[in-house]
Amino acid sequence: MVPNPVEGLSPKAKRSGDYNVTQIYLDLHEKIHEAQEATISKRIETLDQLNAQNGLLHELLCALTLASKNKDPNDKSKTNEADFTNDHKMREIIEEILTFAPEIFGNCDMQKGEHLVWKTEDEVQSALKRIDERVRLQVSEVSRVTMFISKDYEDRIQYTESALKTLEMMIRHIDSIISKYRK
Repeated sequence: MVPNPVEGLSPKAKRSGDYNVTQIYLDLHEKIHEAQEATISKRIETLDQLNAQNGLLHELLCALTLASKNKDPNDKSKTNEADFTNDHKMREIIEEILTFAPEIFGNCDMQKGEHLVWKTEDEVQSALKRIDERVRLQVSEVSRVTMFISKDYEDRIQYTESALKTLEMMIRHIDSIISKYRK
């Protein structure tokens, strides 16, 4: 929404009851530019957050894949395919993932720490599938946010060019008026 250009005028825009139309226009343009910058900043923060989340998902994906590949089919004493209960770094990663993608862990009892242990190959493969689905959603969202950022920058450039042309027109008009009074 475009703000009322007369509200909150700068001291330069209003002098002794008269309005400086050019200054009002510049003030309005500055407010619109600030709103555009705020929108772009929020989108960039969202993009940073999505990229950080993708990094965490990648870490878990790699750890589960490694655990699955390191399985020794001849060693029946290993009951856990992937057990991160004693891995501090992976625990932190998993706890962070729980905040934005709890569906990856299925119906685990969080109080018992079941989300830190995958006991069978099927559980590992199921988790890998859910992580893959989430990564696809995240990548899609990254693409969408990136597209909006690009469009926001393009809109800002177009608006700035339009504002510049309008100011040039105003200056020519003012010069025309001044030249008539000098004659």
